[in-house]
Amino acid sequence: MKQQSTEKQKREMIQEHFAYELVNLLNIEILRKVNWSNENSRQISINIFVDNILLHSRNLFEFFYDNNAKKTNFAYANHFIPNWKEIRPIKTEQIKQMEKRINNECTHLTYKRLVGIEHNGWILNDLRLDFFNVVKIFLDNLSQGYFNENLKILHKQVNQILLKNETTNTD
Repeated sequence: MKQQSTEKQKREMIQEHFAYELVNLLNIEILRKVNWSNENSRQISINIFVDNILLHSRNLFEFFYDNNAKKTNFAYANHFIPNWKEIRPIKTEQIKQMEKRINNECTHLTYKRLVGIEHNGWILNDLRLDFFNVVKIFLDNLSQGYFNENLKILHKQVNQILLKNETTNTD
C-alpha cells in the first residue's frame, strides 16, 4: 500500500534533503581550488569530486525519473508536481549514460568497474549542468509554499550557473 506523506513532511524533504543534494552539486567547485601539487592529494581530490557528482546526480535522477511506486518511502518529483512526467525534460545523453553505468561503476562493488578517471568517460560538468536544467524546471514549477529562503537562494544560484554557461557557450 502506498504511504501518503503529509504536506509538512514534503516541505521538510524539499527544504532539507532535496536542498542538500543541490547544495552538493553546486558547491563541488570548491574541490577545484584544492592544492593538487601533491599527486596523492590530487588523486584524493579527483576521487571526491567524481564520487560527489555521481552520488548526488544519482539521487536526483531517482527523484526526477524513477518514480517506482513500490518504494513507498521514497520521495519523487511527481509527489510535488502532479504533471511532472509530462513537463520534465527528456533524459539527456549524459543522464542516460549515468543511468546505465552508475550502479556498476560507482555505487556498487562490481567486476565491471573501470580503472582510473582517465578511462572512465564520465563527462561530469555536462552531467551536472544537465541536472541543473532539470532542477530549474522542477523549481520553476514547484508551488511557492514549498520554498524557504534557502531554497530560493539555491534556485537563483542554479539559474545563474545556467545563464553563465549559456553565455559562455554562445561566445
